[in-house]
Amino acid sequence: MKRIVFYLVRHGQTELNLAGVVQSTSDSPLTESGIRDAERAAQALKNVPIRKAYSSPYLRAYRTAEIILQEHPSVSLKVHEGLREFDFGALDGKYIADLQDEFAARSKSGDFTDIGGESRELMRERIRRTFAEIADTCEDGDHVLIASHGEFCRQMIPGLFGIDDTEMRKQETSDFVPNGSITRFAYTDGVWQLLALPVIPEKFEP
Repeated sequence: MKRIVFYLVRHGQTELNLAGVVQSTSDSPLTESGIRDAERAAQALKNVPIRKAYSSPYLRAYRTAEIILQEHPSVSLKVHEGLREFDFGALDGKYIADLQDEFAARSKSGDFTDIGGESRELMRERIRRTFAEIADTCEDGDHVLIASHGEFCRQMIPGLFGIDDTEMRKQETSDFVPNGSITRFAYTDGVWQLLALPVIPEKFEP
């Protein structure tokens, strides 16, 4: 049997998050609050026996993982392109307040392909492929840190675990995946299982 436990941490708050900007391929540094988000996650995961760590290629996620791994100095950090954020196409880098109903409508349909972005279906396939590749690198009993993004996590829940997206979004708030939150899930012989929805570090239970 091969069982792996994963801990996906959303990066800490960034300057663009604070400014209310759509952020996917656009990147920005962590704010002071964002650094504290990562430090809080580090404390929550301090006693988890992390053996492997993967990050999105974006600086905000990579820096978050670096801070967490200060508590696990023997673990090396690897970048996986598949962990990158959802691509919002031409809306990336724009102020959410200026987009009015357009961003909400496109988010509801889940399709940004006609403006150079991604679709919900394409992203979910990317997520499944990415975690299959990561699982192949792991051994039974591994605990794995994943540093990624908010929309990535939102799409991972239905895409990887088969949880009904409609029902999930009925329960979702704008704060469904807070900065620094931890989502715990497992892989057991080809089967993925969600163990806990995103929680702030102070509510995390290993």
